Amino acid sequence: MRTATWAVAALAVGLCVSCGGRVQPQPTDQTQAAPVPALPKNVMYARCNVHTEDGVAWWVNYLRGPIVKFNTAIEVLDAKRDEVEFRLVDGGAELHFANDEAKSGQATWTLFTRLFAAEDQAPRLARLSADDRRRVAAAEVTQGMTKAAVEMALCPPPPHATASLDASSWIYWTSSVNRQKVVFTDDGYVSRVEQ
Repeated sequence: MRTATWAVAALAVGLCVSCGGRVQPQPTDQTQAAPVPALPKNVMYARCNVHTEDGVAWWVNYLRGPIVKFNTAIEVLDAKRDEVEFRLVDGGAELHFANDEAKSGQATWTLFTRLFAAEDQAPRLARLSADDRRRVAAAEVTQGMTKAAVEMALCPPPPHATASLDASSWIYWTSSVNRQKVVFTDDGYVSRVEQ
């Protein structure tokens, strides 16, 4: 009887419940699982492997330097005429995307959204073959890859050198003077990569 009376009193203050005459402790605020933090409202996801250099992701996406991996979540902090400032959701590193509209011929936000999208990109990756998924993860292009896989591995090619993604070859820049050409078959698979 004493146990039951104590259990009722404990219930009144929210500490315990009685199960079959035994008192069971209830979690307090300190022992409850922490809620999962919500993603920021302005979260976007990397549509491809975005190369960076000294904290800058260039509109050309030179194929060198640290990579913001495919489908990495980012938070857009500010958008200006020639740059977009953003932060990696996981880890908090702050970077910015740089564009010279006079050279690129494209609005900064237009080029930024070629690299980052509002939707989770995992479903796009899931549609690829296992081999192409491995190549995307490695940020490499080899013979036999689909155009979709190349786009995820290296990003869309800069529009000043490749006017359309329907083109039979895509031009990428590895520096201001060196380039790489990805040539496709008629049915959209990589036939060769030229340095």
